[in-house]
Amino acid sequence: MSGWFRVVGESFNGEWMFCYVVPFIVGFLVHLRRDELRKLPTHGEWAGLAILAVGLFFYWAGYKVDTGYAGFFALQVIVAGLIILLGGWQ
Repeated sequence: MSGWFRVVGESFNGEWMFCYVVPFIVGFLVHLRRDELRKLPTHGEWAGLAILAVGLFFYWAGYKVDTGYAGFFALQVIVAGLIILLGGWQ
């Protein structure tokens, strides 16, 4: 656990402090719109799995060439793939 505490302790500077607040804000916004979110249809599409695979490939490729830019792009593609896989295109 000492490594985890070191990473968390180093992130307590002015640039990364907001990261610890984001999950609480998102949870509050989901709580406010919970009735609307329950009414949304959740018909997942298998095309999301292909998009997820593309995102994972970009992440792997970025890891292999040791650059962060592919990883940043891959994260966006992976999130989009998960949304389409679980929630569908609508």
